[in-house]
Amino acid sequence: MARLRSFGILAVYSVLSLLACADSPPTVGSQLHASLAEDSAEFDQQVKARFPVGSDENALRVTLVRERFVIIGDTDSLFRFSATYSASELFCRQDWSIRWSVYAGKIVDIGGKYWLTCAHDFM
Repeated sequence: MARLRSFGILAVYSVLSLLACADSPPTVGSQLHASLAEDSAEFDQQVKARFPVGSDENALRVTLVRERFVIIGDTDSLFRFSATYSASELFCRQDWSIRWSVYAGKIVDIGGKYWLTCAHDFM
């Protein structure tokens, strides 16, 4: 009986440890709460409101690096960039992507996309 209780405690501890290790969403996309299609549109609006056209690209880059986005340059243009962030929780993964164009250090176009992929989506 004591052995079974120890196993149960270990199982609960393991599950709690996994949950604690789950990635947290970046603050730039943390207030999503509607359906998947609405979340992506809402994230796009949040990105455009926080980093509007004409704003300093350096501020965008500093924020994205601080929030652990991975930034890459477009291979076809020196003026287009994208940043991605993924967060995993047990059976689901959330992805945020921000794409922008820049000229003379200012954002000239920007947009965001969010999507959710869960293990049951593959079955």
